[in-house]
Amino acid sequence: MSDLKSSDIDWRLNSFFKIVGAIFDESSNSFTFEKPPNMKNLHQILVDTKTFFDEKGCSVTFDQESEDILTRTVKDSLNFEKAKEIGLRIKESTEIDLELPNFFKRKLYDYQKQSVKHLFEVGNAANFSVPGSGKTTLSYAAYSILKNKGVVDKILVVSPRAAFVPWEEEFLECFGHEPEKVRLDGSRVDSHIDSDTQNKELILCTYQLPLNHQYAVSRFLEKNKVLMILDESHNIKNMEGKIANSLLELSASATRRFILSGTPMPNNWEDIWTQFNFLWPIIEILDKKFVFRDFTRIRQDLGHYTDTINPLFTRITKKALGLKPPRFEERFVPMSRIQQRIYDAIELKI
Repeated sequence: MSDLKSSDIDWRLNSFFKIVGAIFDESSNSFTFEKPPNMKNLHQILVDTKTFFDEKGCSVTFDQESEDILTRTVKDSLNFEKAKEIGLRIKESTEIDLELPNFFKRKLYDYQKQSVKHLFEVGNAANFSVPGSGKTTLSYAAYSILKNKGVVDKILVVSPRAAFVPWEEEFLECFGHEPEKVRLDGSRVDSHIDSDTQNKELILCTYQLPLNHQYAVSRFLEKNKVLMILDESHNIKNMEGKIANSLLELSASATRRFILSGTPMPNNWEDIWTQFNFLWPIIEILDKKFVFRDFTRIRQDLGHYTDTINPLFTRITKKALGLKPPRFEERFVPMSRIQQRIYDAIELKI
């Protein structure tokens, strides 16, 4: 609702209505627009609308759903500050008190408990532990606590296809029974996502699927209490990548978010921008991408951004696993006569 009449609508307002796809109805003194395909875009449209009318000195009344979405920025900012305090406290703790629900069957190692507590208490968090540390088990343990508290009841794992089987097998090890699961199929997602995911606890999809079926996946996330996990999250390291942008747009619709990677920064500091903004998509904790990119390129380090991301992740190191250093033993084996002839021929060409 607004206090405008059609005679007051100048070309700037007309242009704004066209940009957001809004229709002004003078009889009811209101305007409506079609709901965008995801929560992040909807939030941005509402923020832009409020800003536009505030700058013109016009009052606008939003419906309750829109008001709730608008206030999310404030809520997320408060939750983020709280999450940072919790994250730092857990990382600095030497003793971890962790109580898992009875339906979680797997026994955790002591070195895993801090990461589990960090994941579920921070809520939208990262784990960058080395391969072999049990990141899948950590995620399931944190999920079991969130599920027991009624926060979530489904998991959407976005991962390379090769990781589907490990997620399914680890579920059995962690909960003592086969998961009610579904692997999302691109040919069915748009028309069958509701029926395919009904009564399913573990939902798996590739990184490519959300890009091509964003509306369907967004609808699924909004209708359910979902923990969305990016496994091997370095797959969205590209700040300009289409897959990364599609997941950033979807992430705001998930109830909770985890990212998992053994190599979060394979090339440079820019690789973490999309990963951490996936965790907190509404408030842009690492600033606009061009600000973050220019800052890290000039500084060649994270600078003040370190204080932002440090509380949000834990990492189990090789040392914590107690692995013995690798031993390499050289053994010299003589070549056969044919092998020697091939070797000599190649050596002559080199």
